[in-house]
Amino acid sequence: MSSMEGILLWNTLSSTADIENSRVGEDGENLKDSPAYAKVKFENGATIPKTQSVALKDIVFNKAKASALQLPAEGSLSYTIKPNGWSLTNTTTSDGAIHRLSFFGTVAPYSGIQVNAGGLNYNVFDGTNNRTETITDQTLGDGVENLISIAWSSASNLVRFYLNAVQIGSADGTLSITPGNQWLCIGNRYWSDSNAKGFGGEIENVKLYNTYETDFSNDLNHRGFGGGKKRR
Repeated sequence: MSSMEGILLWNTLSSTADIENSRVGEDGENLKDSPAYAKVKFENGATIPKTQSVALKDIVFNKAKASALQLPAEGSLSYTIKPNGWSLTNTTTSDGAIHRLSFFGTVAPYSGIQVNAGGLNYNVFDGTNNRTETITDQTLGDGVENLISIAWSSASNLVRFYLNAVQIGSADGTLSITPGNQWLCIGNRYWSDSNAKGFGGEIENVKLYNTYETDFSNDLNHRGFGGGKKRR
C-alpha cells in the first residue's frame, strides 16, 4: 500500500515523543517508569521488559477509550519485534515464559498475539467465535528482527497470520465483529495486567489498518506506509 488508504494508526515507537505523538491516529502512552529504546530494523524500538519489577511494562493507545480507535470489522495489524534474552524454537521458549506481543481490546471483540510454551499464538475473538491458531513450526531468534502481522475480515470470515510477510497460518470461520472503542496494548495483554508476561525485547513501527491486507512485504523494506493490495 503506497498511500495512506486504510491506515488507522501508525506509530514508530522510536522514542517517548514518538509514542506520545503517532504519525497517524491515536497517540500512545508508555506505562513504564523509565522508558528505554534500542536499535531495531528501522530506527529505535521501545523496550518492553518481560518482568513486572517496576510498574507496568507496555504501551497503550486510546486508554481513555473516548475516541475512535476501534477493532475494525475488517482490519490488519503489523509491527516489527526483536526478542531480547529469549527465543522460540517450534513449541519451546528458551525461558519457558509467556511473551505477549500485542492485545487489542480488554473485552470482546479482541485480537491477541503471544508466544508461549505451545508456539506462536494468534487469535481474533468476537465474543462468541474464537478464531485462533498456535503455529508450532516457526523460530524467533534472540536478537533477531521479525515482522508480525495478522489480518481479519468479518464479511468474508477470514483470519490470516503472517511472519515476515509470509502467511504461516489461518483460522477462517464464522466471525462477527461489532467495532467498539478499545485499548490497543503493545507488549502485554492489557494495561493493568500485573502478570510477568511482558514481551521482553524491542517493538517498533506499529500499523493498524481498517482493510484486510494480504501483502506485508513493503513493511520488510521501509518504515513508511506499507501493506499491500486489499485482496482475498
